Amino acid sequence: MRTHVTMVTALCLATAVAIGGPGCSKTRGNAKAAAAAAIKVFPKDTAIVGGVNFAKVRASKLYKQFSSFLTSGEVGDTVDLLKKKCGVDPIKAIGAVVVGIDQSMDKDHMILVVAGDWDEGKIGKCFEAITGKQGHKAKVTKDGNVTEFVDTDAPDQHMFVGWLDKSTMVMLPGALGDKDKLKAVLEAKSSAHDSPDLAAMLDKVDTNATAWIAMTPQGEKIQKAMQGLNAGGPQPKGAWMNLEYESSLKLTVGVRYPADADAKAAAQKAKESLAEVKSDPTVGKILDGAKTDISQKGSDVVSTVELSEKKIDDLVSQLPRLMRKMRSHDDDDIAPPPEPSQVP
Repeated sequence: MRTHVTMVTALCLATAVAIGGPGCSKTRGNAKAAAAAAIKVFPKDTAIVGGVNFAKVRASKLYKQFSSFLTSGEVGDTVDLLKKKCGVDPIKAIGAVVVGIDQSMDKDHMILVVAGDWDEGKIGKCFEAITGKQGHKAKVTKDGNVTEFVDTDAPDQHMFVGWLDKSTMVMLPGALGDKDKLKAVLEAKSSAHDSPDLAAMLDKVDTNATAWIAMTPQGEKIQKAMQGLNAGGPQPKGAWMNLEYESSLKLTVGVRYPADADAKAAAQKAKESLAEVKSDPTVGKILDGAKTDISQKGSDVVSTVELSEKKIDDLVSQLPRLMRKMRSHDDDDIAPPPEPSQVP
């Protein structure tokens, strides 16, 4: 098990090198291209697709303020190792990532796509170098669009990475050693776009946003997670989210209902809930000065929240105090213990 963890670490570091190596400034993990490539291989039964544009994350004000925390402790040791062995800072090198999963919400059914302007050969060489640093030997073998990574000190431990093209890598986090399963994904006999409900949600997301997600209520786990969106009415057909953040923030959440009348009722319910949140003396402060909107658009309910740079700065500075007040607010609902004299 320890060997397998070492291999995972080495491969992740090698991947970071590939993203951040020479020549990466041209595309640096193009987010829209990564999403398009991922959606083509995510199968029809995919229920949730989401992505993060790490180039935009790195450009954000909060990242610049708190990025030093990423280079401390064990993470800092890993970064130092990568700098020494491969000459790159992985924190600055991470590109775009897209994840897809089916209704099981099980890691064994997760597909991970990572994109960047990388080179397969460089990944292999870096994997060998870092594995060697752990006192082990590595073997890298290419078979068509699949690359096998093996720690020769534990030959039963295999990791396979697939390639959609020169710059788009595919991994199965819950089945790293299952070559046949990976090849089946790469064959792309069906696509997430073949699911009408999910395809409709994917058409609503901005795959170049800082973060985005599209989902449909397939299976009990996802349906339960979406219960809060039904506003006492029928189960929504799907939902999507776009998050844009650099110095100011804009969050857009959309929910699609079976009929316009369902959306109308849900929008009214959502407006009432928002009013209650705003009136709360503690939680409501988070939305003071924020631009909020809830509107019905056919069978969709679209909600937006916009926070200015100043508002975010204020929230960050007040966060510890707000958290203490929220905990205290929750404690008010808990009956105090009886006085000793009241205990029989």
